[in-house]
Amino acid sequence: MIFEPGFSTAEAVTNLSGRGVGMDVLNATMTALRGRIGVDSRDGQGSEVSLHIPVSLAFLDCIILRLGARLYALPIDAVSEIVQPKPCDLMGVGAAGGSEMLRLRGHWIPVCRLERFYGEAPSAVPPPAGQVLAVVSTATGLIALPVDEVLDRQQVVMKPLTGRLAQVRASWGCALLGTGEVALVLDGNRLAAGGAA
Repeated sequence: MIFEPGFSTAEAVTNLSGRGVGMDVLNATMTALRGRIGVDSRDGQGSEVSLHIPVSLAFLDCIILRLGARLYALPIDAVSEIVQPKPCDLMGVGAAGGSEMLRLRGHWIPVCRLERFYGEAPSAVPPPAGQVLAVVSTATGLIALPVDEVLDRQQVVMKPLTGRLAQVRASWGCALLGTGEVALVLDGNRLAAGGAA
């Protein structure tokens, strides 16, 4: 009933509120977006309204990164900082291809190299100004992602990956950039967990 036009729970109607023109408009808008509204009411505690919007309509503020020929997007709220460390602040652990750590203000942060994570050959051409690392906040702590270049900050439209691409590890989907290029949207939590879903 709350979504019916004109339905109101207000005791008094004013020029600004109480006329019952809010929830029906919201419902019509969500229907047009192919989304849905969930309402969970508990007696004496109130109601919780949740909006379910298709992921294909999601807009994200992202930092766009380049590693070799590939573009990646990191949601801006997950990026703690961008650093360009000295060589002495990066330390390898174990044999070639083993773990690496970044020393940042006295703390050691695990390094996740995207080319190793995705099983690609490392770039043969070094970045012109030295490699930078995006420090990413995850549920288990910080991780550092080495990249060749930080390109831009953009609000992007995110599309889910479908078919065989849906199996790409540690990704929310792909971002359509203003240039027409496509970037993989990285999920820091799954990168930190080794790509587990």
